[in-house]
Amino acid sequence: MVDAVAAVDALSLVPRVAQRTSAPAGEAIAVDPVDRLRQRWRQASVEAGWSWPDDWRCAEVDAVTEQLVSPSGQLLPACVRLGRARAAAAGVWLDETLEDIAALLVAARGVRAATVPPAEVLIRTVALAWADEGAAQFRRICVEDPSTGLTTLPYLRTRLGEIYREAARSGDRVCTTHALIVVTTGVRQQPQRGRLLRGMALGECLRSVFSGGETLATAGVERALGLVARTPLLPTMVQAVQRELTRLDIADATPRAWIERLPDALPAALDLVTDLSR
Repeated sequence: MVDAVAAVDALSLVPRVAQRTSAPAGEAIAVDPVDRLRQRWRQASVEAGWSWPDDWRCAEVDAVTEQLVSPSGQLLPACVRLGRARAAAAGVWLDETLEDIAALLVAARGVRAATVPPAEVLIRTVALAWADEGAAQFRRICVEDPSTGLTTLPYLRTRLGEIYREAARSGDRVCTTHALIVVTTGVRQQPQRGRLLRGMALGECLRSVFSGGETLATAGVERALGLVARTPLLPTMVQAVQRELTRLDIADATPRAWIERLPDALPAALDLVTDLSR
């Protein structure tokens, strides 16, 4: 999405915002130039369509304003922090974030230093930062890894907590009712090339055998974990996964699948998942 935005002439945002705002351009700076520029920026952004005026100002806005008035070579890092802050705020989409930067460029005419990067650089910097933070937030809230189709480790840890609480209520020991299975491609050099395809194949191998209510999670590079019921059929099912892995015929690899016993306490189980994910 960001590449598509970057492909558009970023400078075209500035005249469009200028047409919709009465923010003065090139006006003399007041006694407090930082405060003056910030007020002009806010006015221009609100008149350009900022949705929540009371939530506009933040520490990152102050940092960008200060860098424009008194440059110290930190304008782009400040813009990165602003883009991330806008993405982290609920309801601030990319188009509104970029229009806000265009409003800044309108408000800052006549007060910007000669060392300020071109407008398209500022807009692209903020856009990329917004996208990075948005992707990070998506990964935090998503329970499924899009590349493998397996769940995420945070979701696996959540399921472990549920299993242990249920065991505490029923009086069962988790190690007698459930187990962890570990599956790895066993690639020794872990080359970047083909990693995505190997991860997808790993997920397919697991799901071809464990197709019920098991929790199957991606666990770092070339590895997956499964929270499964401990039944008499479990060793046979793990052997079936091993056969599926062998059929992948991955070069310079020793694929493996095995069973890990779950500890009696949840903290130890969470530590085990962390160790197995390294």
